[in-house]
Amino acid sequence: MANLYDPIGSYRFAISVCWRDFLLMIISSKTEFLLYCLFDTLDVLSRPTAAYYSLYHDGPDLHWMSRKRGKYLVGRGLMATEMDAQRRRLYRLTNAGAICALGGRDPREGWESKWDGRWRLVIYDIPETDRKFRLMLRRELSQSGFGCLQKSVWVSPHPADPLKRKLAKLKIDISLVTVLDVLEDEADASTRIVERAWDFNGISTLYKIHDDHLKSVPDRSSQLPLIKQWALMEQSLWRDVLRCDPFLPDCLLPRKYPGKRAWKKRLRVLRDFGPVIKRLLEADVPRRKTPERDRGKRARS
Repeated sequence: MANLYDPIGSYRFAISVCWRDFLLMIISSKTEFLLYCLFDTLDVLSRPTAAYYSLYHDGPDLHWMSRKRGKYLVGRGLMATEMDAQRRRLYRLTNAGAICALGGRDPREGWESKWDGRWRLVIYDIPETDRKFRLMLRRELSQSGFGCLQKSVWVSPHPADPLKRKLAKLKIDISLVTVLDVLEDEADASTRIVERAWDFNGISTLYKIHDDHLKSVPDRSSQLPLIKQWALMEQSLWRDVLRCDPFLPDCLLPRKYPGKRAWKKRLRVLRDFGPVIKRLLEADVPRRKTPERDRGKRARS
């Protein structure tokens, strides 16, 4: 297992899960949908890095991006702005904005992370009187990519330090939670752990439902309500996948796991959907009044 060791990659994935929960907590569903639409209008869908994203002028090409809306997104760290040589304002998606547009997590961070051969077991013994904290702990474990081996035993191949920090902020008594770091050398044992901890049959069903929806993507001639309805449903179905799929490292994935193929198809469909969703963005914000219209209005008054 020594040749698979990559602590930085594992920590990067675990931190991205925590960052996802924080972002989705501070932004509204409307803002999340706006970022989703903006991301779809990019010419190429690739790994979310700040160096990749194209810059947009605050002009005819982006007239739907009002100054108020742009300032809000910049203030949340979801977009960045700068001025070019001609003193035109430029916008681009940040890493945080791209992650939100993707639904809160980039699956490739998990698939491409290198496993160090260790399982992190979380065992808790919370009294029945503290049922609220028990449910809260289970929710946090699930959102952090842990799988349930038994009712009070959860497992993950990723480091548990980010989870500990989250639990401390939620004021969950850490003394009731035990985290074990277990080295596993047998491949068969790891396979059994994966099969017991996660319901990959159910996960495959969610991917199938999402794939069926992708087949009904509207074209450019479709009416705006239909375009928005399709986009909202696609976003919701993909969010269901994110809630259930732990995005394990490649060496731990089941043989018939459909996630990678589904992810590539989603990016391809959304890339082709970009010109269609741009119509929705342009219709969402009314065009600014021209100075000529304003002068005419004042003259009539």
